[in-house]
Amino acid sequence: MQALLHELNNPERQLSTIVQDFEECGIDYCVIGSLAVRCHNYVRYGADVDVLVSKETYPKIGQFFIGNGYSYRPGSDRHLYCEFLGGRIPLDIYVEGEKREGGFPLPDPRASRIKVLSRWYASLPLLITLKIRADDLGDVFPRDHFGEAVLLMERTRSIPSFLAATKMGLAMAKVMNNEKESDLDSLLAKVDLNSRSIYEGRKLRHLCQILLNIDVQCLSKAEEWIEKAVAWHEHQDMKFWLGRTYLIRAELFKRKGDPPKARENLTKAIEVFKKCGADGWVIKAEEELARLS
Repeated sequence: MQALLHELNNPERQLSTIVQDFEECGIDYCVIGSLAVRCHNYVRYGADVDVLVSKETYPKIGQFFIGNGYSYRPGSDRHLYCEFLGGRIPLDIYVEGEKREGGFPLPDPRASRIKVLSRWYASLPLLITLKIRADDLGDVFPRDHFGEAVLLMERTRSIPSFLAATKMGLAMAKVMNNEKESDLDSLLAKVDLNSRSIYEGRKLRHLCQILLNIDVQCLSKAEEWIEKAVAWHEHQDMKFWLGRTYLIRAELFKRKGDPPKARENLTKAIEVFKKCGADGWVIKAEEELARLS
């Protein structure tokens, strides 16, 4: 019984039903969020379904969905429940034209989507502009997609700090694709350790990845900036991102041939992720720790 309830409350299991309802009602959509990221073969965990719909067809949700297996969550007209055979899946609706944090207006879902197994998913460049962080995308960084994301953000005049963080992500993508960065001094100058912006933390993590991967001779510089990143995230009390920075520091010590310190930082990361309820990242860090044991 518990296994059945788990499956009924599994967003991925119910996505086909939800997508079919969108298509039968003539609602233009694309799936965004964690399910879309997984469609592009990157790891991201989530307990809900996020869908971007066109402004023109959005009213059909209230017209056809509510009372027919869907209900509004308390106090909201955008956050729904999809109820199926006793299961209840959170469904978050985003509408074309709304502005995300960073000033990026949500586009028509038909403008940047791909079809996989009869479902429409957001393209990877769109996911990046919707603030899927560059360092959430695993170990392979798609340079062209980050370049497209920068162009999208420049056209829509995103706020400068958000754009600067994405450009640092593009520089990281180039390094991860074995394109050597020729102007490290310029990148270092773009980081403001006195800033409290969440985008500054993102730039810091990108910079650490650049220094860690650009050249073995940069490991000492990488260690210097990783320590600055740890201190910055501790000071800003950004616990989840502090955990992510511990993972970067663990990778540094692996490359320096110091497994005990790598294990120490993985253990710290696991503790932080558990406090944040980031179960997927707990699993990822525990698997890495097991490989080092």
